[in-house]
Amino acid sequence: MSGVRRKGPPTGGPRVPRVVTEGRKRKVIYAVVEGESTERDYLGHLEERFGGDPRRFEIHVLWKRKGLKPDEVVNWALEKASELEDPRREQVWALFDRDDHSRVEESCRRAERAGVRVAFSHPCFELWLLLHFVAGVPGAPTSKCIQDRLRAAHQAFRTFDKRLDGAPLAALNGNEADAVNRARSLVTNCPSMACTARNGHGADCRVLDRTPSTDVWRILVELGIVTV
Repeated sequence: MSGVRRKGPPTGGPRVPRVVTEGRKRKVIYAVVEGESTERDYLGHLEERFGGDPRRFEIHVLWKRKGLKPDEVVNWALEKASELEDPRREQVWALFDRDDHSRVEESCRRAERAGVRVAFSHPCFELWLLLHFVAGVPGAPTSKCIQDRLRAAHQAFRTFDKRLDGAPLAALNGNEADAVNRARSLVTNCPSMACTARNGHGADCRVLDRTPSTDVWRILVELGIVTV
């Protein structure tokens, strides 16, 4: 199974149906995600908690059962970007991690050249969740290290295993601004020494050297959930 939210085809299948909105000023984000569960659950939570009634924004998650590799995420994101009718209101984001993937740097370059926004996490998406509770992690942590620290950071995550629902989502509430500030601090402290939270990563900063870091905070700022 794969889809926009709960259904829809991966690259190579029929086109994803166009979203019809009531208000032409409503921001619409199409987020192509690497993972099968965590990113999808989290983005759905953002829409439900902060989207408002009537909706100020919509997030449509494109995903595939058993996940995607970074180059597959970007392929689908580029396909979706070619379908947009109002780029001022509609955006395509590609979310993927470092983990043990290859072609990460190439995937980032392809997406950015095409105007697809990238929310890259190094080493993994769970770093973004962890930043809701702690200021950061030293050195170059592995994905397992981040996940173990997340389980230890809050009781609601003690048995966390990819799915985000109920207590874990509730535990994140109210900590969004702290997480954004902590993620921005990681940019400023990037090992390349040429990056700032205001201007982003420098032109000479290699994607694979950005450890630890996560760009998920940019989605919250883009949607007006957090102001910087």
